[in-house]
Amino acid sequence: MGGMLELAFVKPDSKQARKMASIFLMGLEEVLADSLLPSKWRIEKNRAILYLLGKCPEAPHPIFLSVLRTTMEPENGREAFRKLMERLEFDPLKGLLYETALKYFRYFYTKGKVNASDIKTIEEGINGILRSLYGIPHSCRVVLKPPIFGRDSCSDRA
Repeated sequence: MGGMLELAFVKPDSKQARKMASIFLMGLEEVLADSLLPSKWRIEKNRAILYLLGKCPEAPHPIFLSVLRTTMEPENGREAFRKLMERLEFDPLKGLLYETALKYFRYFYTKGKVNASDIKTIEEGINGILRSLYGIPHSCRVVLKPPIFGRDSCSDRA
């Protein structure tokens, strides 16, 4: 896209809301990066992640699980992923967070990129999550910042 997505909060917010919005954007970045990987690499990466998560006693973040589920092949790691999801069932808000993020991540994963016209869709996803968790509607905007350097700035270094 040639720029960077930035969050601009338009209502009073908390550190937790800012953190959650940032986690969502990082998850989206991970999904897009995985969409560029060859299938075999993505499968191996996800197997390694599932293996390591299975060894950790604490539950993974629901947005991270939605990233993992989006980028997983349906037949790979089904049982390991099911065990991770069981850890989320105790908190309905975490389940809602997972489902909401999954919907948006799947959309962008199949698309494989983000266009300037998608900014409103990303904003809608973040605001939906923040409304569900913190009860603040329309709390942030997503802004596209232009790149700092020109396209050919790296070639000047040679």
